[in-house]
Amino acid sequence: MRRGHPREADIPCNLRSLLKVRRGRLEWVQVMRSNDLILGLPHNFVQFTMLQELMASWLGVKMGTYIHFSDSLHVYERNVPDLRGARTRRLPPNRDTWRLDYRRTIRAFAELGDRMDGLRQPGIKEKEVLRLSTSPRLPPEATNNIYEMTPEERMAEGIDSLPNSLFEALDVMERSELVADVLGEHVFDYFLRNKRLEWADYKSYVTPFEVSRYLGTL
Repeated sequence: MRRGHPREADIPCNLRSLLKVRRGRLEWVQVMRSNDLILGLPHNFVQFTMLQELMASWLGVKMGTYIHFSDSLHVYERNVPDLRGARTRRLPPNRDTWRLDYRRTIRAFAELGDRMDGLRQPGIKEKEVLRLSTSPRLPPEATNNIYEMTPEERMAEGIDSLPNSLFEALDVMERSELVADVLGEHVFDYFLRNKRLEWADYKSYVTPFEVSRYLGTL
């Protein structure tokens, strides 16, 4: 690295995201160091407004305004002909939505990640490209009170139940690649091992309720 020069040629352009909830709406102000009018700006609009829509859904508020500041909005000389030759097109309204609850968001992102991995496979067939490029099919949002639904009704709607005990929670955690990647192999194994010891101690403990209820029957 030469003195006075950046370590990398590609320096991050995103400086700061400022989020506020005002009058029940999530307002988003995005501050950029630099923006390429052709190669960056259109993608940034989609990326940050998608995050705004997701977070508004998680917070249970409506979408507010999106304000985008760029300190250096520019076009490279090699791209000027593309800009001059561009034509204005009228596009149909975008009906896609990312107003998902947190759990459905994680499931959607996991599926999108799997699809992206599949698209990078060498020698992939056109039919497979079309399959992986279609929008992921998410289960419809639940409109009923899930606490009043029977297990069979929840299963029919594709709604999983939360673990009922530490033992069941550890079983779910052990199958989670996401948690394993976040914690790392050492911490992941250590946590599971110690929580299983904690569950074993809990199962061997006789509570005062059990003593008062069952001791007299012996």
